[in-house]
Amino acid sequence: TGTGISPLSISPPSHDYGSVASGTKGGTFVWTISNSGDAPTGTLKFNLQGRDNDQFAMDSSTNTCSGVSLTPGSTCTVQVIFAPSKVGSMLATLQVVGDPGFAASSNLSGTSS
Repeated sequence: TGTGISPLSISPPSHDYGSVASGTKGGTFVWTISNSGDAPTGTLKFNLQGRDNDQFAMDSSTNTCSGVSLTPGSTCTVQVIFAPSKVGSMLATLQVVGDPGFAASSNLSGTSS
């Protein structure tokens, strides 16, 4: 399209898991990925980035997005679990990337005690 605007979007743009005891699995949360463009997204890939990315985990059993290509107007969902193994405030980013390089991300946070 030439606009430089990614047709991929992720909703919501951030989520706070609240306080979770270290060594336990906190809540899970579902994000919706959308293609607002006029062409398929290409194969979608997901990753968790940031200083505490290892404190969050993708739930592959409920992920309807990984490895698929979204057609225009389509959506899919991905779920992330907060499972802290250390104490403190945790920050990470959930990123989705399509081919040929469109991307969207959401900020994750939680506190562990």
